[in-house]
Amino acid sequence: MRKKSLTKIVLQDAYWNMTSVVISRIGALIFTILLARFLLPERFGIYSLAMSVALIFITFADMGINHTVIRYVSKELGENNKESANAHFKYILKIKLFLATISAIFLMALSYPISIFIFKKDFLAIPLFILGFYIFIIAMEGFFTSLLYVANKVNYISIKEVFSQTLRILLLLLVFFFLPEKYYVIGVILILSLTLLLTLIFGIYCSRKFLPFLFYKKTNVEIDKKAILVFLGCLIAGSLSLAFFSNIDSIMLGMFLEDISFVGFYRAAFALVASIGGLITFSS
Repeated sequence: MRKKSLTKIVLQDAYWNMTSVVISRIGALIFTILLARFLLPERFGIYSLAMSVALIFITFADMGINHTVIRYVSKELGENNKESANAHFKYILKIKLFLATISAIFLMALSYPISIFIFKKDFLAIPLFILGFYIFIIAMEGFFTSLLYVANKVNYISIKEVFSQTLRILLLLLVFFFLPEKYYVIGVILILSLTLLLTLIFGIYCSRKFLPFLFYKKTNVEIDKKAILVFLGCLIAGSLSLAFFSNIDSIMLGMFLEDISFVGFYRAAFALVASIGGLITFSS
């Protein structure tokens, strides 16, 4: 009886997870087409290059922490130990907040040197600075979304994706219709940040609703912090290498080509293929 129940849960969650992936890919495809259409190669190149740099900093803000919180909080809940789950959650959250804050501050502080001394393109400074706020929000949003897996509420991730993808596409259209062209890139980054902020609020609300004991006053339960750090350390190498190899192509193009339009052509083509390819990939 237990096996049948577990099978049903797994299949149900797999269905909702697949649904959220499909919604995300379709939304990303539409978003990319609109971006490429309105930004045109040069501005799309600026956006893509700035985002590639930010994604590397986002990796430092994550470092496998989202997987770690799923692993440890789920383990304690499986043993019906809510106080220990609370202690693990609070400890991992502190690490997440520290890394997300440091990563955001570093990107903002280095935005000008990176744009001038590495890419020799001063117009990248403002987008990189604003992306400092973006990477903090996206890091925290991913953390609280992970808790929905812990709570076995994967269907809420699909709801979040529908809301997120619809909102950012609508806001994107508003940016293109109401802002001057010279502010397009900054406007896009701001609406992405706003969308993520709203989904972060949604994630926190759902987490407090389904896992309220995680937000109770800190308990005196002792946890094995060393084990958490060792587990986290094993995920770091993979996270860093993935971020590096996923974005080094755009960064190299930005460094060695004077015309940033080439970055726009490259990233537009790559993003379209990746979005379409993601629709037939169900690894998650």
